[in-house]
Amino acid sequence: MMLLVKMGWISHTVLVQNKTAVPTDITEGTLDYTFLVGKTGIAVTQMRPIGKALIDDEEYDVIAFNGMMFEKDTKLIVTKVEGVKIIVKEIKETKV
Repeated sequence: MMLLVKMGWISHTVLVQNKTAVPTDITEGTLDYTFLVGKTGIAVTQMRPIGKALIDDEEYDVIAFNGMMFEKDTKLIVTKVEGVKIIVKEIKETKV
């Protein structure tokens, strides 16, 4: 394979240049969830690290940042969207 990559036409394909067969950005037909960044919600399932969250009265499949795990009913914030991956972090309650 390396010979083909270095010398042939295959080295000029998107597959080799991006090192992936799947586009990592938003393409035609991909739902755009970037409007969710910064919004808060509640985990409606356990995050192990994938689960569901209720954000603006809509349920979404989400992924916990850095593979973190947390329980149902945890407060979340959307920190990033990568294509259709909605990445969330737990909102830590601070005591006064």
